[in-house]
Amino acid sequence: MKHRWHNITFNITLNLIFIITTATAGMASAPQKAPLHFVFDMDDTLIRWIRPNEKVSGTVIPAIGDIGGYRYRVLDGAPELIASLLKDHPGVKISFYSNGDRTRNHIILKELKLPDGRPVFDIAHKIFSNSDVEKVPAAAAPRQNNGYGIFNSGTKEYWKKDLKKIVSDGESTANVVLIDDNPAFVKKGQEKNLLFAGKKPDAHLTAINELGNKSVEKFFTDRAKLARVRGIIDRAYELARTEGIFISDALWKIQWTTNNAGNLSYREELLRDMKLYRRGFKRLRSVNPSFRLATAIPGTTPLGCTTRHLRQILKNPQ
Repeated sequence: MKHRWHNITFNITLNLIFIITTATAGMASAPQKAPLHFVFDMDDTLIRWIRPNEKVSGTVIPAIGDIGGYRYRVLDGAPELIASLLKDHPGVKISFYSNGDRTRNHIILKELKLPDGRPVFDIAHKIFSNSDVEKVPAAAAPRQNNGYGIFNSGTKEYWKKDLKKIVSDGESTANVVLIDDNPAFVKKGQEKNLLFAGKKPDAHLTAINELGNKSVEKFFTDRAKLARVRGIIDRAYELARTEGIFISDALWKIQWTTNNAGNLSYREELLRDMKLYRRGFKRLRSVNPSFRLATAIPGTTPLGCTTRHLRQILKNPQ
C-alpha cells in the first residue's frame, strides 16, 4: 500500500511539473501570437523625389510624366524588402503611413511593383496619408535632454503617426514595426515600435566621381540601407522569439542605448555591421535572384555578391 501511494505521489508531481513547464513556455511565446504588422514610411524610406540636379536613373515613378510636378526614384531593394516579409512571415500585414497627399500615395503604391509584378497597393493592409497624421505644435513637444529627446521635433510644429490606427480596436501595438527615416514622426509612447532606417542622404549618389567629401562607406550605407533594415528585422524577430518578448521590445534593445546622463542615442555600429547587410541581402535575393546592391567602385561586381567587397566598403576586416 505504501508503495502504491508513493507511485501516485510521484505521478502527481510529474504532472504538476509538466503543467507548470507548459504554462511557462506558453507565456514566453505569447507575444509572438499577436499579429505582426510592418508599417512603411514612403519618402526617403522606400522612394525619394528626384532633385533637379540628380540623374534620372534606376526605377522611376512615374516612368513618364510626373505626379504633381515630382518624379520619384524607387530606393534599392524596396520591392524586395516588402516581398521578403510577405514570404518569410505568413499572415503578416503590410501598411503604409506617409505624410504625403492621399492621391499621390495611392498612385505611387499602384506603380510600385513587387518582384512578381503585383502592385504594392494590392497587398496593402492600410494606407494612411497626410490627413491621418496628428499635428503636434512645438509647445507640446519641446526638445528634451532625456532618453526620448531624439523623438521630439524641437522648436517646430510636427506630425505624428499613430500606430493605433493600424491595429484593430483593443489590439496591442507591441508587434507593430514602423520603418521610418525620421524619429520625429513617432508618437509619444510608441518609440519602441520604430525601426530607424537611417537619416536621409542629402544626395542620391550613383558613382564614385560624385562622392565629393563623402566616403565610400557613406555611399554604401545610404544605398544599401534597406538590406540593413531587413537584417535588423531578422535579428529583432529572433531576439523576440528567444526571450519571449514583443518585437518592439527587441528593436529597442538592438537599436538604442543611453549614456550616463540618460541621453538616448542610436547604435551607430549597426551601420557597419557586416552580418546585417549579408543577412538582409540574402533575404532580398530570395525573392529576386537578380537583385544587386549598388557599388561606387569601378571594376567591382555589384556589392553583396561577395563578402570581400562588402568588407572593403565597410572597412571591417572581420
